[in-house]
Amino acid sequence: MSRETCTYPISVTLKHKLIKAGYSTEACFAKSSPLSLSKDASITKEEALQVLQLVRKEDEASAIMSCTAHSIAQQEQATLGIVTFSQKIDNMLGDGIPLSKITELCGVPGVGKTQMSLQLCVDATIPESFGGVQGQAIYIDTEGSFVAERVAQISKATIRHCQSVASGLQDPDMAEEAKSYTVERIMKSIHYFRCTSCVELLALINQLPQFILNKCNSNVKVIVVDSFAFHFRHDWDDMTTRTRVMGNLAQQLIRIAVSEQLAVVLVNQMTTKVNAADSKVVPALGESWSHVSTNRMLLLWKNGVRYANLFKSPNRKEDTVPYCVTVEGIRDVDAPAEADEAEEEMPRKWQRIA
Repeated sequence: MSRETCTYPISVTLKHKLIKAGYSTEACFAKSSPLSLSKDASITKEEALQVLQLVRKEDEASAIMSCTAHSIAQQEQATLGIVTFSQKIDNMLGDGIPLSKITELCGVPGVGKTQMSLQLCVDATIPESFGGVQGQAIYIDTEGSFVAERVAQISKATIRHCQSVASGLQDPDMAEEAKSYTVERIMKSIHYFRCTSCVELLALINQLPQFILNKCNSNVKVIVVDSFAFHFRHDWDDMTTRTRVMGNLAQQLIRIAVSEQLAVVLVNQMTTKVNAADSKVVPALGESWSHVSTNRMLLLWKNGVRYANLFKSPNRKEDTVPYCVTVEGIRDVDAPAEADEAEEEMPRKWQRIA
């Protein structure tokens, strides 16, 4: 049963205006934006935003209490992931980068972490008629590695692919959608933020829920932080405080991922871990951080070939597949002869747009 508006903890005057405008139950707010609610109920945009935040927050809490494992499983099976345009990586993950979860990309400089991040931002905009999630993306840049021209390049390749699919299937609806799927449309769907300090990163992540609700109408499908590790690897004398701050940020991001049904992708760097016997290269930020993400994927080089190694996942087996970075973006590469040796040393739906 839909909850009545009069039961929410808001002022009597505001309740009267909302009910008079036809917003008598929680279901009435489902597709409302702050602007439309403000006009309908003759209230300020600030009041409309506060009402929507309150309704959705309390509805989310009650939904969590009433969820069953069966309903969660059905929702996960029905939800499409964000493709990487590498069929092997997408199959390894199950269905691309999953929504409502945190995925961590680890790797040394130059292996393709930023290229993968840019590809995911573009792919998040692929229309539903082509099997995409047709949303928007948020790219948080801490290192200054974002290049708009590269995004445009990947966008053009993605558009050509969609046009090719529409032409091959001879589907008039897909052909019409492909015409409106332009580089400008993609670029306007990617929201860019530059964070030059840890304080700026903290402030931005705190403001993300309001930004998504107010600016994007909850249509964001991926948030990329490239890289999350950058501002936490230096200038932190108190490691306990650093761990607590990172943990709080991770909790905020997972809450956003679940409530908005979007993917969070955190890029991590590598560091050298020295033991008494030997030393090895491992993901940065320490052991406690390794438990934060749902999926962890290591991007690495082996004999001049890039590999993606899924080494942490709750529902997928550990696997390693080759990939390459081309002018068009992330793509598959045929496994070289030494692939079996590489795998020994390293601890469903992509067809919908193929």
